[in-house]
Amino acid sequence: MLSLGVDCGTSKVAVAVVDQAGAAVHSGSMLHHAQRPGAPGRFEQDGELICRTATRLVRDVPEPIRQQVAAIGLTGQMHGVILHDDALQARSALITWQDRRTLEDPAFLPSLRHPRALHAGYGIATLSWLARRGELPGEVMAATIHGFIAARWCAAGRSCIDPTDAQAWGGLLAVSDVPAGILPTCVDHGAKIGELSRQAAGELGLGAGIPIAAPLGDNQASLRATLVDPASELAFTVGTGCQLAAVVPRGALSSYGTSDLRPFDARHDVLVAAPLCGGAAWLWLAERAISWIEDLGLPAPTLDEALGRLDRLGLAADDRLVMRPHLAGERHDPRLTGSLSGLTLDNGRIGEIARALARGIAATAREMLPAAAWHGRIRLMASGNALRRSALLRTMAEAELGLPLVLREPCEEAAIGAALVARALIEAAAQQGV
Repeated sequence: MLSLGVDCGTSKVAVAVVDQAGAAVHSGSMLHHAQRPGAPGRFEQDGELICRTATRLVRDVPEPIRQQVAAIGLTGQMHGVILHDDALQARSALITWQDRRTLEDPAFLPSLRHPRALHAGYGIATLSWLARRGELPGEVMAATIHGFIAARWCAAGRSCIDPTDAQAWGGLLAVSDVPAGILPTCVDHGAKIGELSRQAAGELGLGAGIPIAAPLGDNQASLRATLVDPASELAFTVGTGCQLAAVVPRGALSSYGTSDLRPFDARHDVLVAAPLCGGAAWLWLAERAISWIEDLGLPAPTLDEALGRLDRLGLAADDRLVMRPHLAGERHDPRLTGSLSGLTLDNGRIGEIARALARGIAATAREMLPAAAWHGRIRLMASGNALRRSALLRTMAEAELGLPLVLREPCEEAAIGAALVARALIEAAAQQGV
């Protein structure tokens, strides 16, 4: 029997199917192109389009594999929020983790009475913002995008949320502005939340009645697929953002600075340093380089050509420049901006800037992860398309983080992690003789 995982990411949807040993037997992905145009600082996506993309990808799994799927897990962008009605129809856009509307009023976030610091893009902060401005429609409920899709597939009237996603929202303790009745139902990590409805089964090409596991955050899902020995490894991922993560026993750390402590499983937490700009900063440099060439009236390279050239030039450059890639601020200080220092009349070539940026991405993550989290770590388990494509990013990560880097084989880590969580439902059923 096989388990299916679906990852509803910021730019794409991915699926993966794993066997009982946890090995991937199928994976695939597709850009969803769901971003909606909006005012500066507003990041909204079409949730229905993401749902249709997920359905299409599942239908594209070869039929002999689809017919063996016995459990489903979902994951996705953790902080975002979408509103829906009790018929599981979207009543709002998906407001993503990148959204900065709650920073439009500097007094807003500090005014929220909440035990945790709430940051821009966190679901509870976003809901509070909408509520204060009368922008919460009547009789709606809130969900993560993967929670929304899971609820639709098992024909539930309300979505569920597990501890990983609840923490990413900022915690579900009541905020005075947000009606408690709109919040999703809290469930245990990995719990069965329902079964695939007959209608959804027909749309997906799967068997009705397949159990669906509680959706989980994409960070935790990715770690399940990336780490071989969580006690001795750090996970380093560079995609749109950047994450440096350490799994620790629950209660092992009393302070964690500007990193984030998130639930991982029943006995462990994961400490995550999550700078907002990773691959996005690397892409920014390539796009700026192209625009400079175009501004000079010269033939510009393609984006892929620019990225490849920056990589080669950066590997040949030195480390005289220092770049702080806070191009989107940081959650702990949205006022931060990027900077480049060490410029003289003798340097400033594009390769030196590329090297400084690559090193700065890793340095920002290192500085955010407390020293205690490094104890006993012997290697970096690396993933993410930016790291796979850039030898410079990998080289600078090893140099700055001081550990050998092991690049995981290309796979859809978060989707595989969701499938691994779903696999536990198959194992539990087998133990019960179901």
